[in-house]
Amino acid sequence: MSTVMNWSPAVAPAAGEVPPVNLIFPAGPSATTVNQDVLGLSVDSLSFDGDNPPYTIAGQGILLHGTVSGSSSNGLSHTIQIPVTLAADLLTSVTSGSISFMAPISGPFGITTTSALGAGAVTVLGADNDYTGPTTLAAGILRLSSPRALGVGPASVVVQAGAYLEMPNYQQDPATPKIIQVQPGAGLGLGRATLANLTIVAPGGITVERPCQFCTPNLTVGSLDGSGVLPGVGTMTVTGASSFAGHITLSGSLVVNGLMPNGAVDMTLGGDARFLPSLSGSGTLGFLAVNGPYCKIQPTGILSVNGGVSFPQSGDDAGSITFHLDGPNPGTGCDQLSVTGDVDFGLGPKLIYKRTYAYSIGDFVDIVTATGSITGTFYGLPDGSTTGPFTINYLPHSVRLTVTSPVPVELLEFSVE
Repeated sequence: MSTVMNWSPAVAPAAGEVPPVNLIFPAGPSATTVNQDVLGLSVDSLSFDGDNPPYTIAGQGILLHGTVSGSSSNGLSHTIQIPVTLAADLLTSVTSGSISFMAPISGPFGITTTSALGAGAVTVLGADNDYTGPTTLAAGILRLSSPRALGVGPASVVVQAGAYLEMPNYQQDPATPKIIQVQPGAGLGLGRATLANLTIVAPGGITVERPCQFCTPNLTVGSLDGSGVLPGVGTMTVTGASSFAGHITLSGSLVVNGLMPNGAVDMTLGGDARFLPSLSGSGTLGFLAVNGPYCKIQPTGILSVNGGVSFPQSGDDAGSITFHLDGPNPGTGCDQLSVTGDVDFGLGPKLIYKRTYAYSIGDFVDIVTATGSITGTFYGLPDGSTTGPFTINYLPHSVRLTVTSPVPVELLEFSVE
């Protein structure tokens, strides 16, 4: 790489030389591996000119003062396998294909991406990085594939309108908490990410998208903040305390095991019938509205709703609620839907229960509780009717199953069809 063709001005630099020198990789006939053999090299910019075949840069690290830019043919990737120390903020500009940083980036500066989103151009951060400055997605796609790809320290991560942050299979480093600010009009591709030590601030909502036709995203996030609409396709799990105060429009699966007491959930069957809306968990959320058929609710312990629950008033299906009856005590032995406010069963969701406990005659469990009123019934189960060994009663503030006939020894799953 010490040849003059790689440099502007056309003079190969000496070790430790400072800018202005620019490292250039011209278009060539085939893929090329280049050895960076200048010790202590300092450059102003690095560019892959023309419709290049993919380059791989190996060897000695560099001190970088500015921009990394370029394109590659057939959507292939240029790979930078040398450590990069930032002497200024790094600006990446990719017009096609991708540029992948697969060795650590360090230094007291940040990274800004300005790639061409429409062309599918991608910047990839594929190493555990130690840079301490902010990360800004001004345009294009940034893909993360390492637990500390976003650097260290509390510096901000901002996804601006028109930009897209991809986090497939991403595992947030628990020692490096981060806040990602997703601005209105921005995209977040979460894949099967685990972000338990990360807060997503979304004033305009987040789109949790299905990354391919036959796979679903699976996101675990410590907390959600902001407001707006968060359409969910795939599975999203909330584990921490969240101040999110908007609506989650759910056409996938939401697991609430943390606290989201101000976030409302709207369950609606989307256009893809393979992804039926389902809500489960043992946490707390805000108002719950079931707006379409085939929606599934399954507490795993006590699922709490602050603000009321409503089911469809018209149509041919009001969804279902599944309870595990594994003992006499709510939370530890049996599931419960605990509502602060009113419960309106509407058309009547189906009751499904799975029993593993040998209850005695006279035992009872309250599967639904409400501080307000309870209106309507489960499908096909009016007050006083029986379901297996249980009689169901709709009390002013609870739905109760009381054992009124001998309980079979065998395990049982029951639903009214």
